[in-house]
Amino acid sequence: MGGRIALIGGIDASSTLLLGPEEKIVDEMESFLHLFHSWTGYVFMCSCSLHRGMPLENVEIMMRCARRYGLRKEYEP
Repeated sequence: MGGRIALIGGIDASSTLLLGPEEKIVDEMESFLHLFHSWTGYVFMCSCSLHRGMPLENVEIMMRCARRYGLRKEYEP
């Protein structure tokens, strides 16, 4: 992957990110990051836009996970 193709996607915004709880957000994040971490053409984001009323705490959990796993050269569960 990479080169001329990029994939964009990630955590389900309408259920997981909106409703939580934290454990489910972290589990889904780790699953995506484990699967796509080595792809040079992968852009992480939630599945669609951030909805009105979405708890900012849940968005912060998602971003902490992305930063924590995105900075590693190799994925380490």
